[in-house]
Amino acid sequence: MGIMSRKRLILSAVGLLVALLILPVLALQYFNWDSYRDRVAVWLGSVIEREVSITDRLDFQLWPTTRLSISGLQVSSPENVSDLPLVSLTHGEVELAIWSLLSGTVVINRLELDEPSINLVSGPEGQTNWHFGFVQVSDEKVSALPPVIVRDILVRQGRVRYSGPDSRLNQDLELDKLELILPEGARDSAVTSVGRLNGSALELQGSLMLVGDDDLEASLNLVLGTISGSVNGTVSDLMGGGQADLSLLLETGDMTRSVAMFVPG
Repeated sequence: MGIMSRKRLILSAVGLLVALLILPVLALQYFNWDSYRDRVAVWLGSVIEREVSITDRLDFQLWPTTRLSISGLQVSSPENVSDLPLVSLTHGEVELAIWSLLSGTVVINRLELDEPSINLVSGPEGQTNWHFGFVQVSDEKVSALPPVIVRDILVRQGRVRYSGPDSRLNQDLELDKLELILPEGARDSAVTSVGRLNGSALELQGSLMLVGDDDLEASLNLVLGTISGSVNGTVSDLMGGGQADLSLLLETGDMTRSVAMFVPG
């Protein structure tokens, strides 16, 4: 075999290898994910054993910014518990730092949620819509999950509602805005939130600090209607379910109105 033939063979092999590496990347970048959003919803529903729908749009971009966006997401509740959807989302976007995955860490540079809604329902016989029937993940698998770092979270017009057999204990949390910012290289994130709990104005400010690999230290100040106070302490073993050691200090000048905020009925 001549020298020129060997060079052509080497160049062909290198070209084939580059093509095998680039083609999957190009497929991810330019694939029309939106046309398959129904299939993605069906697959996701089979995983969590719930009916899932994506009614508006599904899109994925690999570069220059790795981004997943979804519009019109809804996750149903079990039929024997509630007709309300467990989760609904008007629009959401998540931006990932793709190179950090090579080190085994998931870094979410930005997470935006517009009009997320969560309905927690407890039935008269103790059944709930937030418990899933699939097999729970073992502790070994949980400990093997990669660490997740979230740099920036922005939630607009969110809502979390709880309803149970006793309507007097129903709760309604509305979030006009929730923002969490963790600067790069820092372990202390700033948290701010403005909204309402059962119609009473709510403001929350403070910080959350990651201590070690699996512990979270909280220092939060809150104002809720006639109540003001603070929450301080640590939540340990986050990936294993969490164990909280928190101190809660509350002050109010009107106990009757304060109790009525939590038992509105």
